[in-house]
Amino acid sequence: MVDLLIIGAGPGGYEAALEARKHGLSVTMFDERPAGGTCLWVGCIPSKAMHHVAENYRGIAQLQALGQPITVGPVDLKALWAQKNNAVHTLAGDVSSLLQNAGVEVKLGHAQLTDDHHILCNGVLYEGKNILLASGSFPFMPPINGINLPGVLDSNHLLSLQTLPASLIVVGGGYIGLEWAFILRSFGVKVTIIEVLPSLLTIADEDVSKRILVFAKKEGIEVLLNVQIGSFEKTETGMKVNLTSDSGRVLEAEKILVATGRRPRVEGLGLDKAGVQYSPRGIVVNALKQTSVPHIYAVGDCIGNPMLAHKASFEGRQVAMHLAGIEFQPDYSAIPAAVFTFPEIASVGLTEADVRAKGIAYETKRIPLRANCKAVASDQTDGFFKIIYDANKVLLGAHLMAPQASVVMHEVAILFHAKKPLTEWKNVIHAHPTLSEIVQTMLQSL
Repeated sequence: MVDLLIIGAGPGGYEAALEARKHGLSVTMFDERPAGGTCLWVGCIPSKAMHHVAENYRGIAQLQALGQPITVGPVDLKALWAQKNNAVHTLAGDVSSLLQNAGVEVKLGHAQLTDDHHILCNGVLYEGKNILLASGSFPFMPPINGINLPGVLDSNHLLSLQTLPASLIVVGGGYIGLEWAFILRSFGVKVTIIEVLPSLLTIADEDVSKRILVFAKKEGIEVLLNVQIGSFEKTETGMKVNLTSDSGRVLEAEKILVATGRRPRVEGLGLDKAGVQYSPRGIVVNALKQTSVPHIYAVGDCIGNPMLAHKASFEGRQVAMHLAGIEFQPDYSAIPAAVFTFPEIASVGLTEADVRAKGIAYETKRIPLRANCKAVASDQTDGFFKIIYDANKVLLGAHLMAPQASVVMHEVAILFHAKKPLTEWKNVIHAHPTLSEIVQTMLQSL
């Protein structure tokens, strides 16, 4: 009997496996593809490889605007995919090597529970003392007539395009839709975003949601809010979206990207056979990540929002440490999140709406990015830094829109985790000129 059987080799699964091996536990892991998970193969890493190229294209455009005699041709998608694949396979190889060196047995194939102690994979039955479910998530495709037409893509399919479309309609104004919209617009694609809700990025702070709409329009991205989709249709030149709102308007583009979020992968795992409680929202777990069957655990996307690779990693480690007799509880209140638009968006803690809903007395302070010397020197002053704090000046939430916001926000996450008055950190010296100085400026203003 193996100490720990794991279904899913993404961040939650492989971090649990590595941590378990540190404590001498035997581990067998199952997945239909090599280790890495959605983030590595079709999510975070491929999109960030494209984001990097898009960022460089934008840098060239910025230099041109400053009068520099630089020219560049259209993006070479074949070369872009080569770069993306190189990054993905390099990292996948690194993860596989770590697992192999740690003594983790990895089995490729579809795995499912047959009862609460057994997993079937490739016709072989494996017995485990404990089981961890880290099955991840999948792109959600809403029940729209024509959703299965060949010109309708999800974020996974987008990575297999052989040529860039001249035009693209993005269905969904969340973080996935926005990231792809900004990336492809940087490559010259005509982009239209349609969103059923009254704002973009509805999970973000209201000031961020309002500002990203301004940035999108400034990029030349058409944005339609509060619209309902009737159907998709194939045309001679591409695709058509029929709206049931907005006076029955019809939109046309070469391709349609459906970016309406992801759903926990709970089907096909044999959860019913093992007595594991779940719903379309995810597998039900307690604080220790135990399911309704105490020796079966679940982590990551399959337990629901927030679906973040770094959250899954910590949860996987939490389970392994628990099995080793070490209790560890991630601080979910201090998990930073980033959206890789232009500029980037990063946040930690509560939004202003969250704070109001909790009835907490609070104050806010907002500093424009143009107050930062590095931003001015780089001619990248669109953005702001906003914090929300209580009567004792303890941080409740922070939101940054700036180049490299995803990097700067980690310093703020530490301040948030400390749960101390922000004034205690005001004398921390930052290097000049850096974007991080905006944190220093904010602290010294309190």
